[in-house]
Amino acid sequence: KYVGNGTAGHTIPHNLTVGGVATTPTIIIVKRLDADGGWRVQHKDSPVTHYLALDTNAAKVDSDIIFNDTAFNSTVFTIGTAGSINTDDKDYIAYCFTDIEGYSKAGMYIGNSNTEGTYVHTGFKVSWLMVKDRDNTGSWYIWDDKRSAHNEMNDRLVADLPAYEVADREVDFLYNGFKLRENNNAHNTSGREYIYLAFASQPFKYSNAK
Repeated sequence: KYVGNGTAGHTIPHNLTVGGVATTPTIIIVKRLDADGGWRVQHKDSPVTHYLALDTNAAKVDSDIIFNDTAFNSTVFTIGTAGSINTDDKDYIAYCFTDIEGYSKAGMYIGNSNTEGTYVHTGFKVSWLMVKDRDNTGSWYIWDDKRSAHNEMNDRLVADLPAYEVADREVDFLYNGFKLRENNNAHNTSGREYIYLAFASQPFKYSNAK
């Protein structure tokens, strides 16, 4: 949680450590607490000059007033002057995630428009997955192994809409990653670049053999 100051270049400590060592976030999601305003997202596989919005299906947007055209580092992230991220004396929450071996990973993959789709290696058995087409209009699709108990995972939710669960947009959760199983713009069009955030069902070193 932090308080805005309305000044470009305001730095926010994120205090992320892995094994006691300061580490750089791979994805940050920010929301103002006391007023309407969108969810602002920066992802390691999106340009630092751009941001994404978790509450819309828009492609990445070029703007220096959100994350100040500045890459985050192992101690802080930097914000611009937009009201959604840095109004003077207003409260914000920032969810900061980093890659932890066997537990969490943010990354990018390229679609192939094939039902034998792209395989993405995470290094752990996936339990929760969110995917977004970075450069084009498209929703933030979410799958998990609690609502879909076995492959193919096809009970998807959408972060940017109030829509109910729908059975489509298939993906397989594997012991060391995930694999796309449907040809569509949402997560598997040939040549398009998709960003993702994934979490493991349990730390890999404790996982049962498959």
